[in-house]
Amino acid sequence: MPQFEILGPRNPLFTGRAIELNAIHQYFSHPPLEDRLVPRIYPLTGPSGIGKTQIALEYAHRHRQEYHALFWVQATETFFIEKDFREILTCVAFPVNVATLRPRELIASVHSWLKSNPDWLIIFDGITSAAALTALPKEGSGNILLTACDDLPLNAKT
Repeated sequence: MPQFEILGPRNPLFTGRAIELNAIHQYFSHPPLEDRLVPRIYPLTGPSGIGKTQIALEYAHRHRQEYHALFWVQATETFFIEKDFREILTCVAFPVNVATLRPRELIASVHSWLKSNPDWLIIFDGITSAAALTALPKEGSGNILLTACDDLPLNAKT
């Protein structure tokens, strides 16, 4: 069970999507040896309304026991990313006054915690702009699951 968790409730009506859920699990379960200190990123992309958010949520609930920390970030707007990053730092008792952090300090603090702690999953849900991608951690031994529409410039599974 995760020591730290910020995740919405499981959808009791979720069914199907075994292929997608298995693909995510396989990708995250078998990282190359040389990539152990770089987060694995799995993008779920497609048109609005096809169930990307529900797949991400179901994956997190099904595999929560595999992670030390699980975090959900609403990534539709910078305001929500900052709000959720403040919540993450509060959840992990990061030793700073979260309320006074500027956006760059906030991102750096979350990234610092992720870099220092293994086995985490952070979900960035609803990325709507390339600018939101700057909030993605670049270091650490964890996984990033993100949802976005097709028209974003995302690299496939980096």
